[in-house]
Amino acid sequence: MRALVTGASGFIGGHLVEELVRRGHEVRALVRPTSRTDRLKATGAALVTGSLEDRASLAAAAAGADWVFHLAAVIHASGWEKHLSASVEGTRNLLEACAEAVPELKRFVFLSSISASGPSTRGVLKKEDAPPEPVSHYGRGKLQAEESVKSLGRAFPWVILRPPNVLGAREKEVQIVLSVLRRGIKPALGRKEPQSSFVMVEDLVEGIILCAEKPEAVGEVFHITDGVPRSWREPVDILARHMCRRCLTVPYGLLYALAGTSELASKLAGTKPLLRRSALRSIRDYYWLYDGSKIERLLGFKPRLTFEEGLKRIVRESGFELSSRSAKRD
Repeated sequence: MRALVTGASGFIGGHLVEELVRRGHEVRALVRPTSRTDRLKATGAALVTGSLEDRASLAAAAAGADWVFHLAAVIHASGWEKHLSASVEGTRNLLEACAEAVPELKRFVFLSSISASGPSTRGVLKKEDAPPEPVSHYGRGKLQAEESVKSLGRAFPWVILRPPNVLGAREKEVQIVLSVLRRGIKPALGRKEPQSSFVMVEDLVEGIILCAEKPEAVGEVFHITDGVPRSWREPVDILARHMCRRCLTVPYGLLYALAGTSELASKLAGTKPLLRRSALRSIRDYYWLYDGSKIERLLGFKPRLTFEEGLKRIVRESGFELSSRSAKRD
């Protein structure tokens, strides 16, 4: 198949491009002039320069495509206007370009987010048809983008996929946690009870491709998870076991103070903060638990990696040395 991937230079987009090329598909990767493309070039994918603000560039990139995977997004932005431009208007531009330039399009897969659905109730797995209640600009932008996708009706072959927290090599927040753990410091994220659903990026990519391959996916919204609600501290504890012998746990209060300092320093330097207080509050104050049984039932999705295997793979692929305890377990 001929596939166009937006957001190809990002964490999930990069993994998707690699897997599509590995399976023998012809891939076009939509990138900006400022995008980092070394890894994409190495895959053999065709790089197409364009922008979600430029409908002509989108039409040119999508022309002749069988599948379009829309992954481009702005997660952290100051104010609603940037989210409106990136998530909502950018998605509309791409949809209109596809409708005009690719009348025979077989699949349009929109990677949304659980942020569009909003937090769940404690101990309850939220389903796809639950009323959406986003609590962030990012979530509200994703929800409006979903509505734009749905407005085209079932005559247009759309699928919406909402991943939860995605773990994998090259994910920025995971890399920060690994760097901190290497120094013997373990952040106490969230609470000790299950607060979130997770999925490994390799399994997410499998789900994204299933949405393109399976005719049953058209016109559906899916959650995708590894099926096990977890405490935020579980992945950190497992990574710590593989990264270091002993770690000093940093409590939430100190983390929150450090995040404030990071935000102030980044504002003065004109850079992005390593820690955000809003992210820490979201982790601690809300539950992000979702039911992923629909995609398993309709498309046959099954996670391939255990949680432990996936996290160990992250350590290895990130270039960090495994601890002696981890090596002995092997």
